[in-house]
Amino acid sequence: MSCQNKKKKCKLCKCVEKGIKDCKEGKVTKYKNVKAMRKDIFKERDEWIKKHPTLYKIEQTYYSIERFFVRIIDFFRYDIKHFFQRGAKGWSDRDWWCYPFHISTITVGCLKRLKKDGHGVPTWGDDKTEKQAVKEWNDILDNIIYTFEMAVKIGDNDVDYIPTTQKDAEKARKIYRRIHREIKKEYPDFPKTKVLTAKESAKLEKGFDLYKKWFFHLWD
Repeated sequence: MSCQNKKKKCKLCKCVEKGIKDCKEGKVTKYKNVKAMRKDIFKERDEWIKKHPTLYKIEQTYYSIERFFVRIIDFFRYDIKHFFQRGAKGWSDRDWWCYPFHISTITVGCLKRLKKDGHGVPTWGDDKTEKQAVKEWNDILDNIIYTFEMAVKIGDNDVDYIPTTQKDAEKARKIYRRIHREIKKEYPDFPKTKVLTAKESAKLEKGFDLYKKWFFHLWD
């Protein structure tokens, strides 16, 4: 991260550089849990809210109204524009910004329709009956669909995925689960995030392998 103005750095860049320097020098604050970290970071804000409850309510009301009108403006400024872009070229300026999420959403819908209405069975051969081939093909599609459904949830921050090849993967999963438990305890209304187990992560990865293997057979 760097400023376009090389001669005079902005306040944000100076803050980031100081943070990186402090981390390298070991000057970091360690917290026992998420609650303790939040209490320290938002200490001044929490004190202000306690002193000015009426102003806080006015502030929240103002932001709610502002977000409402901003969303309306965004609808006419972006949503309609992106609708026509997709019709003209198949994708919009919004789609490339988070390509994995966009392509996963499309893939789930298309493959579910292929499984429901498709007639082709690429797995059918001399060594198996039609019934066996259909079941095998449906199992393959189900696994691929599962993978891209998880990809959508990962994009929505509903799921955390740790690759099975990652060093100390199980340890990382335990850390993620502990953090999510602390967040949920502190903020009960906060959406729950699931951490995929090793078995679920392996199934997700298998779906990508199957997608690659059968890619040119995903048609009817």
